[in-house]
Amino acid sequence: MKLLTILSFGISLAVAQDPTPTTTIMPTCATGCLAAAATSIGCATTDIACQCVSSSALQAQAAPCVVASCGVFSVQSVLSAGSAICSAYTTV
Repeated sequence: MKLLTILSFGISLAVAQDPTPTTTIMPTCATGCLAAAATSIGCATTDIACQCVSSSALQAQAAPCVVASCGVFSVQSVLSAGSAICSAYTTV
């Protein structure tokens, strides 16, 4: 559960398909996991609003893959990137 909480904002999935500077801060090891998780919860990989609003569902889907792909020590990087992306998105 702690890991899921840590990943709660590591959710920007647009990185794989949206090259905007805001989304390129997500670690590349997490992009495939996050894109798959977004699709599984009904968000487009380019729909940051949906991903940020649906962070609980997204984190539950993405967490195991992110840990497997990035390693447990990269979780903070994913968290920070997701937080920054959602914060930037909501202030625009």
